[in-house]
Amino acid sequence: MTLQEHCLSAKTCGECISKSVDCFWCEDEAFSHIYRCNGEKQLQFHCNKEKLVGAKLNPRYETLVDREFSKKFGQTVQLKPQKYRLHMRTNSELKIPIHFQQADDYPMDLYYLMDLSCTMKKFKTNLANVGKTLADTMKRTTKDFKIGFGAFVDKPVMPFSSFKLDRIQCIDPNNPNDPNVWGEPTYSFSHKLTLDSDEKAFVSRVRSA
Repeated sequence: MTLQEHCLSAKTCGECISKSVDCFWCEDEAFSHIYRCNGEKQLQFHCNKEKLVGAKLNPRYETLVDREFSKKFGQTVQLKPQKYRLHMRTNSELKIPIHFQQADDYPMDLYYLMDLSCTMKKFKTNLANVGKTLADTMKRTTKDFKIGFGAFVDKPVMPFSSFKLDRIQCIDPNNPNDPNVWGEPTYSFSHKLTLDSDEKAFVSRVRSA
């Protein structure tokens, strides 16, 4: 849609000048053209210039909250300013300055949600094996690091999984005909471990899940 077409659909002065900074309204009672809302150049041939109503507005901003960067625990500030008020029209552009400074030891939480159906068993083992390495790596970035764990078992319908008696069948490659090898019943979510800084508890809980 061109700018001109964008303006033409307006039926009132308020609607017209709110559509775009480039839309103008002719309030001349003697106006005889079909469209009162149009671009300024288009209207100047049909409307008295003194009867043109527009809302030319230079885009600007006000800084409302601009606290200094802080590393204080519980009062960390990494982004400034924190709050602006913008004065601008539809389809106009405005650049605002934003500054970022990463705080040391900023709190970081990592929560793993994992599918515990049988087809994902190998990934659970991998996660348990790298759990401590992962925690050690994150603690080099921040000392305030916690890790948690939750799980679900996917829907017992194709193509998500095969099913029998509403339970997922785990096929042991070493004994594929064993009818007694089953997975957990399906469920949407189960919280296993609350966020904790103890990576050993995470590894233990993943392995026992």
